[in-house]
Amino acid sequence: MTADRGEARVPPRRAAVTLARGRASAPLAPPLSDARPPATSNQFRTSDPGHAMTHETTTAILPEEVIRRAREFFAGRVPATGAFVEAESPRHVVLRGQGGEEVVIAAAPCPGGSAVRGSTLLFDQQVRRFLSTLPPAAGEAA
Repeated sequence: MTADRGEARVPPRRAAVTLARGRASAPLAPPLSDARPPATSNQFRTSDPGHAMTHETTTAILPEEVIRRAREFFAGRVPATGAFVEAESPRHVVLRGQGGEEVVIAAAPCPGGSAVRGSTLLFDQQVRRFLSTLPPAAGEAA
């Protein structure tokens, strides 16, 4: 009797294939490369922790006004891209859109106005459009 006591043996040529419930399943695809082209200076600053997109800008208005404008902007979009308040505070709002998509907008006081950050997985264009509607902070070009 062998030491494996009847356990399924995986032939060497199938080393990359896993066994699940007695059936072979294909291996997962290799991870995507993290190499990204550098952003140009005229774009919003973005970062990519995982697959979510985070956009940042500064504006001349107070954080509370930013949050009020975010609620109105996303509620007024066409139904396919509208998002509605799920949670909020004076400095942030979490919005939920079609298919459960989450949009988070946060604002904090900074010299000359507010620093604003928006994060989403799928509503990337809408977040960028919202940030473009905010008046620029003193000393920044539109």
